[in-house]
Amino acid sequence: MTGILATNITSPIGLTTAANFEAVRRGEVSQKNLAGFRGLPVNICAGCFTEEQRAALRIPGFSWLESLEIRSVQEALSHCDVDPASPRTLFVLSTTLGNVDELSASPETDGDFRNYGESARKVARHLGIVTEPVIVCNACVSGVTAQLLADRLIASGRYDHAIICGADSLSPFIVAVFTSFQSLSPTVCRPFDIERLGLNLGEAASTVILGKSSGAGTWRILDGSLDNDSYHVSAPDPTGDGVRRVIEKVVAGRDVSDLATVCVHGTGTMFNDEMESKAIAAAGLSGVPVSSYKAYFGHTMGACGLLETVLALYALDQGVILPAGGYEEIGVSGRIDISPAERPTGKRTLLKIVSGFGGCNGAAVYGKEIPGQARNDGEGQPRYDRDWQVVRRLRIRSGKGEMDGKDLVVELDGQEVAVEGEGQEMLTALYKARLGDNPRYFKMDPFSRLTYLGVGLLLKDIKVEPTKVGILLFNGTGSILADRKHLATFTGDAGFYPSPAVCINTLPNVVVGEIASRYRVKGETTFLILPEKNEALMADITAATLAAQGPFTMVTGWVDCPEPDAYEADLQIITTQ
Repeated sequence: MTGILATNITSPIGLTTAANFEAVRRGEVSQKNLAGFRGLPVNICAGCFTEEQRAALRIPGFSWLESLEIRSVQEALSHCDVDPASPRTLFVLSTTLGNVDELSASPETDGDFRNYGESARKVARHLGIVTEPVIVCNACVSGVTAQLLADRLIASGRYDHAIICGADSLSPFIVAVFTSFQSLSPTVCRPFDIERLGLNLGEAASTVILGKSSGAGTWRILDGSLDNDSYHVSAPDPTGDGVRRVIEKVVAGRDVSDLATVCVHGTGTMFNDEMESKAIAAAGLSGVPVSSYKAYFGHTMGACGLLETVLALYALDQGVILPAGGYEEIGVSGRIDISPAERPTGKRTLLKIVSGFGGCNGAAVYGKEIPGQARNDGEGQPRYDRDWQVVRRLRIRSGKGEMDGKDLVVELDGQEVAVEGEGQEMLTALYKARLGDNPRYFKMDPFSRLTYLGVGLLLKDIKVEPTKVGILLFNGTGSILADRKHLATFTGDAGFYPSPAVCINTLPNVVVGEIASRYRVKGETTFLILPEKNEALMADITAATLAAQGPFTMVTGWVDCPEPDAYEADLQIITTQ
């Protein structure tokens, strides 16, 4: 069975899991009031390391984020005997923005910037990891997605161990994003409270090391689920339906009275907390105590799904449920059991829930069940082979398009003609001729246009039950073009004018949410980044993902656009239904 062998939390209030637990128990918080953060004309309250802490943790030759990742993984590895140099040890990095603090608005002035793949590979090699890293870039759901992905790949037999690290740093880039959405609280956030004003940003790294273990005292991922709201790219479904569905999937067949706590996302925003409370109540969990941690750390983005899980599990090992920071009086309509006081518990099952931009939601159940009782038990697992059927295939490269082995065509005056034009002109002509269904297309960055067009062409005529279709995409450069465009809105002489319309596309998975909303995709949607196109690794991940679904239809493949007129989409619809 797969178990959690070691953990770490590296945050401004502690450098180990135990130290962070004790700090939270004392009521310490990492948030500080920062006036004019890094030269920006804004005052924020955010969780961040001090300059002294940064100097002590920084590793020469590595960025600040890379240093955080290395420190966290090394500390976790010191608590187990996992060999990072084994070809059967996987490295998964969970991050929403990666090395973006080193990015500039122009490639000519990037300096030491390393993109997601280059950065993850450099960190991996420094740690002695020889396998190719996988970067999960699934907005706030990244940390839970990364754990489920690693657990599935170990269960498939491809790996014996997985080192999973989640990390994001506080940067002008991310501050400008959330300033544009007007979602930041000027004081320490107060999730679920009637006086909540918004979220705090935070920075941290957290690591979970998974491996096969039969020890009765080992925490395990008993079940997990990911899906999409199919509602909006930046706002959650106000009914909480997406979160309710993932909760119900993972608690099905379980006695919910065994749950010690629900560890919530709890950002402190009006919409997230209201939605989560409704989802918890609708799933029949109103009587289960709630754990909420963002008032201690801020929203640590790609780290939060790991950090909050690790902290909650450690607290259960100490027999307690930690206080819900910032909470005093209920300010949501869904009935939940939340308390500002520490509570004792003898239960040993945890439910973690998350949701994020792009409409994605996730839930995972952790426990210390007797071997043989857990659902991820080895025997009776779905087959992790590649027994799927390719329904349709699409290839689009700069200046050329092909579907199912034939040139893509458009209809002009009743006649079908080959697509003409080059670069973005070809994509726009193809979009107008074959889709033309979303005016937001023309507001998208080049990568998002390519992805929306490619996936849309495949899904256009496919009739599948919404919960039985999903999207799993890979690329190598994330949303680099949108990132540079966003940077230009608050750097240089132009002034500070970050736009939500630009910011939203700096998360690569957001276009997947756009597609999910248009085509009613309510199954699992995930965006992964690799150092380079690796079809064998992509096939392994695809097989493990499909095996976790039951009968399922999925759009999957590679879609990358490092330059406006240099792009590639190699996509297919596959099905096991």
